[in-house]
Amino acid sequence: MVTIELPGDPSSALALLAPVGLAGILDEAGLGPAYLKWTFDEVESGREVVPSRAQVTCSAESVDVVAAAVRRHAERHLQADSWLQARIDGLSNAGKGLFSPRAGIKPDDWEGYLAQRKETLDRLGPLMTDLDWAFLAGLGEPAWWHAGDKDAQPDKGASRWEMKTRNRGEEIMVNRLHLLARAVAARTVGAMSAGLTGAALVDECGANKPDSRTPTGFTIPQPTDNVLAWLALWGLAALPVAAVSSSTHEGLSQSPGMWPRRGVHPQMAALPVVTQPYSQRAFRQLVTTGAFDLGAFGSDDDALPARTWLGSQGVVAIVRFPIRKTGSASAPERQLLSGHATRTTPNG
Repeated sequence: MVTIELPGDPSSALALLAPVGLAGILDEAGLGPAYLKWTFDEVESGREVVPSRAQVTCSAESVDVVAAAVRRHAERHLQADSWLQARIDGLSNAGKGLFSPRAGIKPDDWEGYLAQRKETLDRLGPLMTDLDWAFLAGLGEPAWWHAGDKDAQPDKGASRWEMKTRNRGEEIMVNRLHLLARAVAARTVGAMSAGLTGAALVDECGANKPDSRTPTGFTIPQPTDNVLAWLALWGLAALPVAAVSSSTHEGLSQSPGMWPRRGVHPQMAALPVVTQPYSQRAFRQLVTTGAFDLGAFGSDDDALPARTWLGSQGVVAIVRFPIRKTGSASAPERQLLSGHATRTTPNG
């Protein structure tokens, strides 16, 4: 059994999501049960939480065994039979990721697009793992239920956590996940281990530039180790998108930990910080509860009992992240700013 301590503190959404993604990948690799938790010191004052570190424990014998499992996971998704490599064929947006949740489907392409998506899932579905399906559910999908509208707005079906910039026609499958998988798969086990533990920070995709977009909105632009970015994105498998009818919230799919409910550009995000061991699946169950939603975004009267219950479940704090919207009107960019942690109970 090994316990890995990942870099970063709870003020970073990327640092909160990376251990969730790692736990899911280790379970898939047969190195489970994998559990994540945060180590916490005493509070500094009031409701502020002292930054600490995330830990992931699994049945592997060493950090290098864990690193090799993560590399194999990336390698698998570079194969031609991976759903991540599926591309739109023959339509106006040919070459884009077939499963990109914000693919920009044109009105005349919906029928062909949906047929390709169904055929590919029928063909590749038997090769997909539970984690693959959960990640696909966490990304969301273009809002096909708006396909007949004059302004279809396919983004309404996507996860609010999927924040890849779309300037120059880019999208998350081809221009982020594929590139990260390639960078992670090319590393040696030693380099993988260094990235996992924070001993080194190498941003192959972002060329280590100060304004690197590798964090994909989970932090402001900055150099980010590609292994941690890969893990954080796979943390979305624990944040499933709930599709809604066109009569509810204007047909906008709902994402756990995002507020407000209306509009494709939320103003606030939230994630829990747990101090007792949580599996990836248990974490997913936690963030989809009404208690977490109320504890994060409810009024004081609603939030207090919800936070008390969350505290009984090992949640020491809820971290809320203001969301900055920047960029152009045609290609807006969302970035989660540094988070503020609120204790679930006054005495911890």
